[in-house]
Amino acid sequence: MIYFLIAAAVTAGLAAVHMVYLARNYRVTHETAGLPIKMRTRKVLFISDIHRRSVKSLVRDLEQGHTDMVWIAGDLAEKGVPRQRIETNIRLLKRLAPVIFVWGNNDYEWPSDALEKLLKENGVQILKDDCLIFEEEYGTWCLAGTDDLTSGQPDFPLLNSKLTGYAVLLAHNPETVNSFAPGTFRYALTGHTHGGQIRLGPFGIAERGGWKYRNGTRLLISEGFGTTRLPFRLGTRSECHMIRICTDEQTISKG
Repeated sequence: MIYFLIAAAVTAGLAAVHMVYLARNYRVTHETAGLPIKMRTRKVLFISDIHRRSVKSLVRDLEQGHTDMVWIAGDLAEKGVPRQRIETNIRLLKRLAPVIFVWGNNDYEWPSDALEKLLKENGVQILKDDCLIFEEEYGTWCLAGTDDLTSGQPDFPLLNSKLTGYAVLLAHNPETVNSFAPGTFRYALTGHTHGGQIRLGPFGIAERGGWKYRNGTRLLISEGFGTTRLPFRLGTRSECHMIRICTDEQTISKG
């Protein structure tokens, strides 16, 4: 009996170490989002669900490369995260490129006025039911950002009225894409699910991340950079993404 208990304790300990390892390490995936216009290629760091985590090591790894923009798909903060941690993460990410942010549900655990003030003081552009328009030599596209689906007060008709050219959606919750007409967005970049964070084989409280096709839109669900509640992962990966926004040469050649 004593040997069984020792073996069980050792197994539990090793499992906990492995889950911490998965939570604290990260991968940077490389993605391409092509638009059917002649345009200047832009490299975007897309990151979501930072929560309590520091981005110091990530920024150090990416500083030698080129980044045009940083897009944060919500949950930069949560209840109990110190102001200094949030501000430090913002300043670190700004060393890479200008930062654009949309709200996530956990961001509202912070006093929203205080967080908004902090973001603006540090030069972060907040997209709340608004668009950032990019005029290219041979066409237009826009980055559309919306308030969080569950904890915010998104105004989807307002955002829809501002869309110009080919639209890319930046939102926290993947379900946001279903609030618009099919095919409204060429791409949607989201987070929120953490991939389920702790999975037992195919089972988890949320679906795995990756590329999906929903409501006529190519949807990328990130499994997130940080964790919430427990600093553990199992069957999922901490991640962020370098995305090339560029001309879709195949579409152009067919046109």
